[in-house]
Amino acid sequence: HKDYEINNTWYELKSINSSSLTVKISSVEQLDSQEIGQLVIVKMDKTNSQVEASVTLNRLVNEIKYLIKDFDTKSEFTQYILKKGILIYRSY
Repeated sequence: HKDYEINNTWYELKSINSSSLTVKISSVEQLDSQEIGQLVIVKMDKTNSQVEASVTLNRLVNEIKYLIKDFDTKSEFTQYILKKGILIYRSY
């Protein structure tokens, strides 16, 4: 039930508001493993596209896809985000 598993290391990703002091773990299985893993916490704030330094989900996904050189890995990443219900539109 981990978000990502790469080279026998799991990663559980959580995003929280930058003013938040806690992270919600909805299930113990998210962190329970015999393998070495990492909990990655990203602090974010809502913004709009007018803010020059803002980051959109579309931009992040496209940057990750650009960094993935292997075709099969890129396809696997694309399928993963689609399964999560993330739709990437060129207009964003």
